[in-house]
Amino acid sequence: MTQPTDVAALLKGLRGVFRDHMKSTGRHVGHPPLVAAEALLWIAGGIDHGSDLADAMGMDRSTANRTIALLRGRTRWREGRSMPSPFGLVELRKHPHRRGFQISLTKDGEGLIAATFK
Repeated sequence: MTQPTDVAALLKGLRGVFRDHMKSTGRHVGHPPLVAAEALLWIAGGIDHGSDLADAMGMDRSTANRTIALLRGRTRWREGRSMPSPFGLVELRKHPHRRGFQISLTKDGEGLIAATFK
């Protein structure tokens, strides 16, 4: 398991376990860090469009967009409170071949991936 996409697939499986636990017990188990890590690995593995990321992660596009915003370092609102993001690991620019934006790693994101997957 030395490729980012392999680890992303493993994290997707872990998210499924959390989701099944939540459905069976009726208790919410938060997992945004797991989602963010999985998304970062998919992006490092070559996914560069939001809809492709949503498909790879098996989630709706709005959730994928919130995850991208989190990885970009954008502040989000939750239950009426501002939740600042500690990250700045991805950036967006106009996609050269498709409608919408292209997702790419920032220097910090590349450094994190390089340090993990030598």
